[in-house]
Amino acid sequence: MTQSQPFPNIALALTEARTKQPGGFITQPWLNLLRVLWERSGGTFGPTRAGPVGFLGLSGWDDGGFEEGIVIPGPPGPPGGIGPRGSAGLIGPPGQDGEDGSDGMQIPTLPVPGATYASSPLSPTAPSSTSAVQMMGMAGAITPRTTGNVLINVSGTFIASAALVDQGIFAQIYYGTGVAPTNGAAVTGTAIGANISWTNPIAATASGDINVPFSLTALIPVAALGKALWLDIGAKSITTASVFSISGAVITAGEI
Repeated sequence: MTQSQPFPNIALALTEARTKQPGGFITQPWLNLLRVLWERSGGTFGPTRAGPVGFLGLSGWDDGGFEEGIVIPGPPGPPGGIGPRGSAGLIGPPGQDGEDGSDGMQIPTLPVPGATYASSPLSPTAPSSTSAVQMMGMAGAITPRTTGNVLINVSGTFIASAALVDQGIFAQIYYGTGVAPTNGAAVTGTAIGANISWTNPIAATASGDINVPFSLTALIPVAALGKALWLDIGAKSITTASVFSISGAVITAGEI
């Protein structure tokens, strides 16, 4: 041995370091400690060489006193894969209630107007019978939609084609559903309200002198809503057929 070991206990430290490392190799922290001890005792380091399994060898004393490896970290591995998705978080507490909105404007409900009807002036042909009531075919119409209580009025003039005494006419309001009757048809529907009649008390100078105003009024109580009604006059002649007739009559009706 050409060079004495300047620090006798360094061999013991080397042995201690190897027994505490995985695989028996000296890691960097232990090597740094041994280096300090060796240099303080006057020793020198020889050249390095490649050690086994990625370690760098270290030569010590001139007589080949010891050989140990230095741990060299390997290259970083590839990044790991994306882990599984975590579970959903807890549901947070409910938020505070919002402020109450302002009151809306109240719009009053308007009443539904009742049904109404008004005809143009009508002048049907005179009744041709003195025994049976015939329909005049005036074809008034109304469809109740609120109360069903329909007030009817028919106003006009009785006129004559002859001026003989005791000749006249009988008349009354009728109503019904379905198809309205035509002029001269047999009596149908429901008679309502009072009937009126007129006869000449004396013979007139001329038939044109006979003009008798009339007005008939009646109430249909609680008719079915939404169902159309026809309105008409039923009439018959008195004494002589087809002498008296109705002229310029107007039908008006409305719900009340």
